[in-house]
Amino acid sequence: MSAIGILIYLGIAIWIFVDAKRRKSNPGTTLVAVLLIGIISIPLYFAQRNLKAGEIRKGGRGWNFVRYFIPIFSVVYFLFTAQFLETVPTRVFLVWFAISAITVGAGFLVRKPDMVEKGPTGALANLVPSDALPANSSHDDPQQKLQKIREMLDKKLITQDDFEKLKADILKKL
Repeated sequence: MSAIGILIYLGIAIWIFVDAKRRKSNPGTTLVAVLLIGIISIPLYFAQRNLKAGEIRKGGRGWNFVRYFIPIFSVVYFLFTAQFLETVPTRVFLVWFAISAITVGAGFLVRKPDMVEKGPTGALANLVPSDALPANSSHDDPQQKLQKIREMLDKKLITQDDFEKLKADILKKL
């Protein structure tokens, strides 16, 4: 792999790490997986990452894996073969086509057209902005709010930075 290819790959891995952190996933585990088995773990990450508010994912995880795998596999496959071959022979194209066709066929078999996920999902679903809470509810009590965000931190649903920001917001409203 060329130096430019390695830099692009590291850039993608870092972007996915930052994205996983923002989406309250497991950024460290995701980064290691991307660095070790990127061609599989990158589409898997996109197929199952936590959705933000307003995002929609259709078809189920298997279908979404295929949806992201094909373009990533295509780019990696042709960049890799282009390094070693001056021209791309027919057999290289046929191997790519066969793998892509089998993968798409498998994707259609596992596709769930009725399955629609709407964000926020996962740990992001547990983060409720304080202005979204109804007025005069038990959530108006600053002590209860602080206790709730402490529980979320203990369960690793939010980071220490998120906890500090939320705590500062609660204390500022006193």
